[in-house]
Amino acid sequence: MKFRFCARMAGRWIVACSLALIPLAAQTRTRTTTTDEPKERPPVSDRFNIGFRAGVPFVGLVSGVSSVESTSATDPPTTTSTAIDSKGVRLTLGPTFEYVATNDLTFGVDVLYRRAGYDSTISVSSQTTNDDDGELLYQSFEKTRLNYWDVPIMARYFPGHADPNGTRPYLLGGVALRFASGVSTTMDVVDQDGVTNTDKTPIPLANDLTFGGMVGAGVRVVDDVGIKVDFEVRFTRWNQPVIQQGAANSNQNQAEFVFGMTF
Repeated sequence: MKFRFCARMAGRWIVACSLALIPLAAQTRTRTTTTDEPKERPPVSDRFNIGFRAGVPFVGLVSGVSSVESTSATDPPTTTSTAIDSKGVRLTLGPTFEYVATNDLTFGVDVLYRRAGYDSTISVSSQTTNDDDGELLYQSFEKTRLNYWDVPIMARYFPGHADPNGTRPYLLGGVALRFASGVSTTMDVVDQDGVTNTDKTPIPLANDLTFGGMVGAGVRVVDDVGIKVDFEVRFTRWNQPVIQQGAANSNQNQAEFVFGMTF
């Protein structure tokens, strides 16, 4: 009798403990499911985008110069007029690649090409008096062109938007590399007798490779079939100039509008 009584009491105690543990187990399972839930990521098929980008700079790749300088170090004194204009194609174009890490963060790299350079005109004349123009001693006309390859490596952050479709503003930042090559120079020097001497020796580059930091902002529009169109403004500060040739110096600040399309 005592054995049956003890067995009956033990069974009731086990059932009571089991009923008490059910809510605790359910709560623990809920916390584990919430904690272990991964951050939303797009499908593997949507994580890699490829396309193209085209950009238009707000300023030329070489700083414009217009100056007149006089010196009394020579007899008679001389006056030097200098004019430098940024030239070349005002369009950069190339492929782009992007990896979508999450719905609000992507990483991308562009390979952008531009043919650019400058024209330089320098006139040197003598001056007999302060009121009269002197005789033209010589003029030089320089035309320099070269290839620029810009490789920006950046991250894009889409704040406050979990839905990857529609219109989404974003911020971007990263680094950029610039490669310069293919320099061609034509220098025509006209003396006071009107004789022209031509030299086609390419100018030396100050740096054929430089890097910079980049920031910007933009808007991405995604259509129903997944085509992504970007409109953005970028600012890049280059660490070193590519060109330092007399009064001709390449801009170390670069601002541009960029249009992109990826699939």
